[in-house]
Amino acid sequence: MFPRSIVSGQTAATLWLLAGLLIGSLIGSLTRLLINQIINCERALLKNLVIVAPSEYLPEGPDFSEPAIVKLVNT
Repeated sequence: MFPRSIVSGQTAATLWLLAGLLIGSLIGSLTRLLINQIINCERALLKNLVIVAPSEYLPEGPDFSEPAIVKLVNT
């Protein structure tokens, strides 16, 4: 990478190590951001999730005699 007259082998190795750490840190941060975005999207989808259930799957009672729309909240 560098001519021998500019930097020694140890300095070049140190620079490569620092570059690798920087790139690894950047990749880790971007991965964490991507995962957080995916989790936030899933939470938003679940917050607005509506399930249509037939009446035989719902508890008996006057309010559940017909097929109903059940909205899941804070799942």
